[in-house]
Amino acid sequence: MPWRLLGSGAVVAMLIGASWAFLSNRLVHDAVDGTPPATQVQVTGSMDECRHVVESMPALLRHNRTESFSPDQVLQNADLLRDYDRACFRPYAKLSPAGQTVIGAVAGALFVKSPADGRELFRCSAFRLSPSVVATARHCLLFGGDAGVFEPAAFTFRLFGAPDIAFPVQGHVPTQHLLPGDTSAPAAPGDHWMLRVDTRAVAMPEAVALAVQAPDPGERLSIVVIGPNLFLPILPGGEGTTWTDWIRYDDRPDCNTVVERPGCLPHRCNTLQGMSGAPIIGKRGDQPDSPYLIVGLHLRSAEASDPVCGRDPEGNLGIVLPPTLRAQFQPTGHLDRPGGSTQEGGKP
Repeated sequence: MPWRLLGSGAVVAMLIGASWAFLSNRLVHDAVDGTPPATQVQVTGSMDECRHVVESMPALLRHNRTESFSPDQVLQNADLLRDYDRACFRPYAKLSPAGQTVIGAVAGALFVKSPADGRELFRCSAFRLSPSVVATARHCLLFGGDAGVFEPAAFTFRLFGAPDIAFPVQGHVPTQHLLPGDTSAPAAPGDHWMLRVDTRAVAMPEAVALAVQAPDPGERLSIVVIGPNLFLPILPGGEGTTWTDWIRYDDRPDCNTVVERPGCLPHRCNTLQGMSGAPIIGKRGDQPDSPYLIVGLHLRSAEASDPVCGRDPEGNLGIVLPPTLRAQFQPTGHLDRPGGSTQEGGKP
């Protein structure tokens, strides 16, 4: 049963977050009508163009974090970074109005206070399951690695569709409430967390617009990956822009995944630093108003081996939402049976 998404009508992998995944590069070289290159509206390049840009990039740019670069290195590689942005991604504003309405009310980002000056720093992607529960990737919340400490008071959550509202993170749902006897999503155990966040000030999407479902084993999902390009604000011309200006998504035809192992959603979409914790969202196309479907959560690059999902040096690892997370979903209203068509859906 094919799924369609944000661009090609398949499954949308929305990634806005904290960990860093596979990178490639292409953007605009010159300002147009005085607009800084980092903020220009871009057109995604062809699949071949994007692949060429990625293959021509130095190894340093393939798997990295922005903090790995000195200011001089950023300047030296500015054209490559812009090339990657242009050839492999679209701006969030290119989503359809319906897509922005639904996604903007669910997906967002976690910010952490800078210990130096108290400023909010972009930390991790995340998404709402209910007005009081936010899902994300555990590894981007801990200070000091896996053995580190989670400090809820240091974090706030903001939605794409309501970026000016900072929702304080109040804590996390205890681990024993996450995976009790759950066998459907063994991938990366413990790396998906639920946070307690009161977001009632913004209504959840209607049940007729958004649902949570698990994809079938062996089902091919066309996906779109959405998240921030954190190089844009540090490139020349990016000063003064805000985090909502940096949101990008990859909707090329080869941005897809096949559920081959229990709980695993591997994919080869281009992703960027800051996308861990993003939802993977799809859409079935029986009718234009069929609901978007949250089917999984993006974790990280698959360069490091996972005991269940294996390793892919050039790919990424996502997971199917386990039943305990799906059970937290509380849309506005009620829908008896979301989706159900085998036709491809339209672009969000």
